[in-house]
Amino acid sequence: MTTTDSIASHRVLLELCAASADDVATAVAASVDRIELNSAFPLGGLTPTLPLLEAAVARFSGPVITMIRPREGGFTYSSTERRQMYREAELLLSCGAAGIAVGFLTADFAIDDAECRSLRETFPNATLVFHRAFDLCDNLMDAGQALVDCGFNRILTGGGTSAAVDGIVVLTELIRRLGGDIEVLPAGGIRAGNVARIVSETGAVQIHSAARGSTTLRTPQRNGRPLSDFADWTSYSHTSAEILNALRKELDRLEQAQ
Repeated sequence: MTTTDSIASHRVLLELCAASADDVATAVAASVDRIELNSAFPLGGLTPTLPLLEAAVARFSGPVITMIRPREGGFTYSSTERRQMYREAELLLSCGAAGIAVGFLTADFAIDDAECRSLRETFPNATLVFHRAFDLCDNLMDAGQALVDCGFNRILTGGGTSAAVDGIVVLTELIRRLGGDIEVLPAGGIRAGNVARIVSETGAVQIHSAARGSTTLRTPQRNGRPLSDFADWTSYSHTSAEILNALRKELDRLEQAQ
């Protein structure tokens, strides 16, 4: 099953992982095509708040995919957590999300077929994306086929590695073998300097990037002495306009070169 998102063969779609309203504004300015919206980026991304989604869909005209993840660490969930996830998905989809990104694995790191099928039955018209929990599976080809059989639309993956550039061989094979049945969305450290290689070698027609930067505030002091215990409270990550704009410019260059 593929989504109704239209991706021209000559243009590589750019999806940004955004975690704040400011990130969304940066995405708009850079003409990003699609947003994956989450919160708590340093934890790997958790479910965004409803007000954040409302702000995103009000400002961004493209599709917004929302992460559905109740906590950090692991992708095997209790019945209480699953109920929360389904309710979050229901609310966010009803308030403008085009789809949801989830990851359900069994205890032995295989696709949880039963939960994935249940999700598709519950939300028959939503775009379903299996996020990078996919990269923990032992056999990515089998895992990808399982997601095709469960009716998922898209897989977010680094090809079994943390960085897409290191997973090019597997990404290429996933796209070759499964690309007609499910979208394969390369992710992980994609920047202006490596995107041309990733796209040309894998045949990818879309890429995902977080394009993160960070800002450090002045360290608080008391009696002239830095309060080092609060160092973690005085910096934050965000979408870097510089990194994102460079990536957008390189994708535009690739399009024009075709």
